[in-house]
Amino acid sequence: MPPALCARRSATGAVLATSRRHDDGLSPEITAIGATRLQAVVYGILPQIVPPFVSYSIYQWDINVRMATIVGFAGGGGIGSLLYNDYFAFGKYRSAGTAVALIVIVVALLDFFKQIISVSAANI
Repeated sequence: MPPALCARRSATGAVLATSRRHDDGLSPEITAIGATRLQAVVYGILPQIVPPFVSYSIYQWDINVRMATIVGFAGGGGIGSLLYNDYFAFGKYRSAGTAVALIVIVVALLDFFKQIISVSAANI
């Protein structure tokens, strides 16, 4: 298995292990009112585990967008390579500015959504 895939799986497992702060008393209470075990998991445990996982996924995507931009400027490919080779090299500064502005907007939106999910996870 490639090292990057192993690292991604171990990081995801670490997030799920640390976010496993669900209330063990909630599942028996849900089954006590007549729910099946699957319904207890879906309505009692998943709502507590999914927001941290989604927040972490958005965080990783945010890091990947930023790293692709910086590594590309250094010559490693990615978004920065597109900016440098196609826009800056041919003097298309207006198009380059638009692309940089879009990257900043995407990163800001990712941070905004991550904050919303983190706040909703904290309220659980």
